[in-house]
Amino acid sequence: MRCSDVYLLVYLNKEIIWSLLRQTRYLLKLRTVAMMLVGSLWLMAGFLPNLGVAFAQNTNAIIRGQVLDPAGALVPQATVVIVNSNTGVTAFSGTTDSAGAFVAPQVIPGIYKITVTANGLKESVMNNLVASVAQVTEVNINMQVGEVTVVISVQAKGEQMDSSTSDISTTVPACPTVSK
Repeated sequence: MRCSDVYLLVYLNKEIIWSLLRQTRYLLKLRTVAMMLVGSLWLMAGFLPNLGVAFAQNTNAIIRGQVLDPAGALVPQATVVIVNSNTGVTAFSGTTDSAGAFVAPQVIPGIYKITVTANGLKESVMNNLVASVAQVTEVNINMQVGEVTVVISVQAKGEQMDSSTSDISTTVPACPTVSK
């Protein structure tokens, strides 16, 4: 082997090594970029526990219930009107679904009156139903057979516990104003 051949071999090996190093650096850069992309996807998908997530407080209530006839069967397409007893504002006006159920979402906490009418049944009225902050108030309206001219009134008793959620809430009374 001649000296020039040895130099050529060393030069070629050196070029191959540098080429491999450049490729390795390129692969390391690709690996770093790939890891950054995967980390970003994890962050966007919410896999990191509640990092910077804020949840709003719910200050409204939900009133839901079912309308039943005297035999205990569900009454679909019954008209339900829910009115705030203190303000007279209608919080919900609609009909029951095919399962005889209704839901009044996002009602302001307070005392409500529910009026239900259906064909062939007497109008039923429930007074003094309390809707509390962040709670679901469930009610069953039992209707009687008869003409619409007869009204059945039912008084709601106290607050009812919602067994479908573990939310805890309380209403803070307004502070009295002091005049100077």
